[in-house]
Amino acid sequence: YHIHHASYSAPGDTTWTYEIISTPNANDFSASAVIDAQGTIHLLASGNDGFGFPPHVYYLKKSGSGSWTTPELASVGGNGWGGLLVIDRFGKGHITWNETSGNIYTGNLFYATNKTGGWLSTSILSDGKTYNGVLTVDGTGKGHALAYNGATFATQEIIVIHSAGRLTEVAGEDMSQPDRFTLDQNYPNPFNPTTRIGFRISDFGFLS
Repeated sequence: YHIHHASYSAPGDTTWTYEIISTPNANDFSASAVIDAQGTIHLLASGNDGFGFPPHVYYLKKSGSGSWTTPELASVGGNGWGGLLVIDRFGKGHITWNETSGNIYTGNLFYATNKTGGWLSTSILSDGKTYNGVLTVDGTGKGHALAYNGATFATQEIIVIHSAGRLTEVAGEDMSQPDRFTLDQNYPNPFNPTTRIGFRISDFGFLS
């Protein structure tokens, strides 16, 4: 079992590039992928070495026509399966991962990030009854983990856990609100089918 990746270079193209992506897991069963504004593919893959062996979560990325980076262990400090991958505007990864003992979920949910270099994990909720957590990050940089919680079918419910602070802060970067409007260079150039234009505004709000 491996993650299979197919891609094409332009809308309407019929020539696909196909590859099989390997991690230190003998088997990979699930994946979450994000393509950032620069065209880099970020991949989170979860798997194990067979039934009864502990699962691990690995992160790797590929820039443009380059090669995939060496997989990095994202579920540092334990064994588990990964949730959704979030990439912030600095290109750093943020995930939840679901702890296991062997092949059995422990009901403990963790958050991991590589925003300071290597991957680090911290506990989100270790109550022994929280499962299948996934992560999203809002426009202010705060994280929200969605999971189901409960020891029995009668008590199970969907819960949302909010981070106390921003997840997307990076050491040495100013995350404060800008004091003026700024407009970034579009990428790629407008002769492509699509282009992205980054900007900042001095006040929160909707705009067109």
